[in-house]
Amino acid sequence: MSIPPSPAGPMSGILSHYTTGDHSYPYLSSGKLSSKKVVIFIGGLFNGLGDVGYVVPLSEALEAIGWKLAIMYWSGAYEGFGTGSLDRDVKEIGDLVKLLRETGHETIICMGHSTGCQDVIHYLTTTSPSKHLPTSPLGDEHALPLPTIQGGIMQAPVSDRECMRDIDVEITRAWREVLPEATELVNSGKAEQLLSEKARKVLGMVAWGYRIWSFGDISGDDDYFSSDLPSKQDNIHTHTHTHTHPLDTSFGKLTVPVLAIWSGKDEYSKAKDYNRPLLERWQDASHGKLEFDIIKNASHAVVDDKDRKILCGLVVDWLNKYFENTTNTNTTDNNNNNNKDNDKNNKTTNKTATRRWWFW
Repeated sequence: MSIPPSPAGPMSGILSHYTTGDHSYPYLSSGKLSSKKVVIFIGGLFNGLGDVGYVVPLSEALEAIGWKLAIMYWSGAYEGFGTGSLDRDVKEIGDLVKLLRETGHETIICMGHSTGCQDVIHYLTTTSPSKHLPTSPLGDEHALPLPTIQGGIMQAPVSDRECMRDIDVEITRAWREVLPEATELVNSGKAEQLLSEKARKVLGMVAWGYRIWSFGDISGDDDYFSSDLPSKQDNIHTHTHTHTHPLDTSFGKLTVPVLAIWSGKDEYSKAKDYNRPLLERWQDASHGKLEFDIIKNASHAVVDDKDRKILCGLVVDWLNKYFENTTNTNTTDNNNNNNKDNDKNNKTTNKTATRRWWFW
């Protein structure tokens, strides 16, 4: 959901760009820049580059164990999600993964914050374009399967549907108000039509009916984390109101390790009162692929320094557990062996213009 910004402080790194479709978007690499092991980071709703504050200590923690962090910008950043979809997000993540592979990266993890967690699990489990989108980017030839990654991390994987329903703040009240109009557009085959001017004024932004519906309806493509999702399709609802992601088709399809990190005082979820049973259901459905931890006093965006230290420790411990013995790029031989390949990729992809920045 929408959160107050918690901008990152000064952050040294290299700003590069990747190409997706007809566009090029930036991503910031930090940490151990010579490493072949990378964590791609994608934020949640209204996030973009550098406004999830814990990426600074996370980058430092990753550098200490020989990893780098790649913070990506995507077309759904800031208010762009209103006319976007999980399908579009994961297509763009996949294009960044392709570039990282071309430039010698061997171990790639995708980490999401908040709604970015939906991108992580969607990336790892989707096998077909959304049936609700007339023009899904995953419907393009060769879009699927997505490029392989080695694991995922989900920080604050709360349900947008339950947040919209249960949390009484300005943005959720606005979304509840326009949800009937959004639902009508989807049901009438106009999913990618913009909401009315009246609805746009209520929201304070432009949005398709599809995306608001996807967040708020039990059939929504974004509904991966609600507490009422059945373990298997329950067939209780009508064909127009069936859960899109029962647990056996989401967590049950995981084939790589995934870490879920829950904030014990997440202000955007009432599930904090029963978070452990919820996480245990996900874990059981995953057949051992999902692990979870709860940071007892953490907020949604983990704004407290003590909680950020815990978060970074959990990520480091998990990476070391599963990927400690993967290739380390700190050796001269590995760097030398890849110089020619990297030079070739730099010339052919036209995606490697870089600048060194202090990022705020």
